[in-house]
Amino acid sequence: MAITSQPGPLHPALQYMGALDQVIVKQEVALLEVILPYEVGNKYSIFNTMNQRIFYAAEDSNWCCKQCCGPHRPFAMKITDNMGQPVLHIERPCNMGAFFPNWPCCSDSVIVNAETGDHFGTIERKCNPFFPGYRVLDHNQAQVMSMDGPCCCLLLLAAMCCQDQAFTVVNSDGEEIGQVKKQFSGLLKEMFTDADVFSASFPIDLDIRMKAVLLSSVFLIDFNFYEDPREDKGVVTQTAVNM
Repeated sequence: MAITSQPGPLHPALQYMGALDQVIVKQEVALLEVILPYEVGNKYSIFNTMNQRIFYAAEDSNWCCKQCCGPHRPFAMKITDNMGQPVLHIERPCNMGAFFPNWPCCSDSVIVNAETGDHFGTIERKCNPFFPGYRVLDHNQAQVMSMDGPCCCLLLLAAMCCQDQAFTVVNSDGEEIGQVKKQFSGLLKEMFTDADVFSASFPIDLDIRMKAVLLSSVFLIDFNFYEDPREDKGVVTQTAVNM
């Protein structure tokens, strides 16, 4: 895909996001993963607040990477509308930040582009072993927002108490403009699957491209903290993004 830095016309399905202040992301349950220690590509449905599906997301990644690298694998997430037409392309490059997120020299990230190749922005994980967070970059690679979670101990405590877990979205002026939240989905589902539910809420007047970038952060958060049900899911399982 050819990547451009100058934004062009938006896909009609993305233009619809201009009238929304919240979307809900539901990961599909993969029965094969429940029965066997076998990793399949993640799939998500994205809804508006009236429970009408507006997008569908499907992971495209190497079979070997799925089995050997687990949640640390590189991937491309393809977002399509209800007609199956491509809308967004989200890429997680292969880098050591996925395996060693707290090393200063490593950075895990996802790159968000339109289906036309227009670059929308990037989500970069911060290197902090105690307070997980992310930088939100625009199409010029300038930081315009940040996402900060509570310390890892509080996230673990929230998971043990079956509570939601949240990342706060802050703009460049230090004002809180939203939140990325993991919602508790039930004890059995949390224990035996990695199928999570996410919601993204944001100011209705936020630039549509940045809404798409914040929405894309859900997928990186899911892979960073909640992807493997056989591991401790004390940091994120269902995620809501309030912006």
